[in-house]
Amino acid sequence: MGVCKVLSGSTNQCNPGGDDNVTLGEKLILDFGQQVAISEIIMSNGVHELDFTGQFSLTIDGVDMGQPDLASVFTTVLIGQRFELWNNNTTEVASKEFYIGSMTVSAVPIPAAVWLFGSALMGLVGVSRRKSSAVVA
Repeated sequence: MGVCKVLSGSTNQCNPGGDDNVTLGEKLILDFGQQVAISEIIMSNGVHELDFTGQFSLTIDGVDMGQPDLASVFTTVLIGQRFELWNNNTTEVASKEFYIGSMTVSAVPIPAAVWLFGSALMGLVGVSRRKSSAVVA
């Protein structure tokens, strides 16, 4: 996964075709629409190698997570819904560019307490309706 500065008109492909790296000033936004855990990101640099000399900025759900060093395998577990990775290096060189080759993502389960709270709330609504119908009769 990467970003593309210019899309060609009818095909919506990167122009030039090799423009898939996150280069100077570009941001890659991943919005999963629900809480997920990213347990591994495998990254490559601008020439598709694993040698980096730069950093990227990371924001998770609007919280600045700092500037981790670029690494070929990033294994810190990240939990959130919206992840923003951007290239804030000061020079545009291939060793400071990146793209995501693959990542391991899993859904974060809703805690059991939420289901218990929901069923208790439904029970209270049922009791409330039963009492109000008994008063009417």
